[in-house]
Amino acid sequence: MHPPGTAPNHIFIATLGGQPQIVTLALDQLLARGYPISEVIVVHLAPRSERYQAALQRVGAEFVQETYAGHPIRYRPHVIQHPTGLVSELDSPEAIEAARVTLHHLLLRLRQPDTHLHLCISGGRRLLGYLALSLAPILLREQDCIWQLLSADHIREQTRDGVVMHLPNHPEVQLLRLPVMTLSQFLVVSPTQAYTPLDELTTQARQTIDALQRQQCRQVYDALTPKQREVLKLISAGSHPDEVARTMSVTSGTVRDHLTVIYTLCRNAWDLHPKHYLRFDWLREQFAAYLAAL
Repeated sequence: MHPPGTAPNHIFIATLGGQPQIVTLALDQLLARGYPISEVIVVHLAPRSERYQAALQRVGAEFVQETYAGHPIRYRPHVIQHPTGLVSELDSPEAIEAARVTLHHLLLRLRQPDTHLHLCISGGRRLLGYLALSLAPILLREQDCIWQLLSADHIREQTRDGVVMHLPNHPEVQLLRLPVMTLSQFLVVSPTQAYTPLDELTTQARQTIDALQRQQCRQVYDALTPKQREVLKLISAGSHPDEVARTMSVTSGTVRDHLTVIYTLCRNAWDLHPKHYLRFDWLREQFAAYLAAL
């Protein structure tokens, strides 16, 4: 509850990676729905790559003299920090813990009676979104919101890397609201209640994550040649790359070339660092269910 006679303060918190348009597409949808956002906080890793630097600059350029599209909105970038310095990649237990602590301190500081928080977990490393989601039961309240941005494949291609930052009222851009299950809801459960709030949160969050993964898989699959699709199908069905070569009657080098293309497309679809190492068993984990359903 906010004090009588005063309006609640609405703060938008978004995780950011290399795709700056995720922040503005989600913010545009919130404003269109009538949420009076007064502050935007973008949580990001240290922008040591040119891609991350460009994304951060692109988002910042949307806010001129603390206004956004005619709305008085403050913009605040918030970098992941460790006691020894800034964190540029979530590639170690120490970096992951630094991200968790940074998010925890931020949400705790913003957790005020007259403040409504809007947390968007779509941008940046998926692990960053998972960390934010894991803190929700402890630090968010029923008045707060968790949002997931979904869009069609061709929309993601159209907007990639911030080429297009705004698509007002586009039917293929969806901002889905996830339930905020507070700690008290976890604890207050009837002895006869078979389906708990935690079950609901897990189910809906899993459904949202699965929908996002299907989009990512489809984005990669649609960009492949017939031979590359055959390689991906065989790998996803359990074959080793050497077995794929024998099955397709090609050399192991040809299979490696196809996998290199597939890995590059996956790094783009999953917003992974260009040097992020991928293996064929990772492909199997991501694509097995998707390809089985085709």
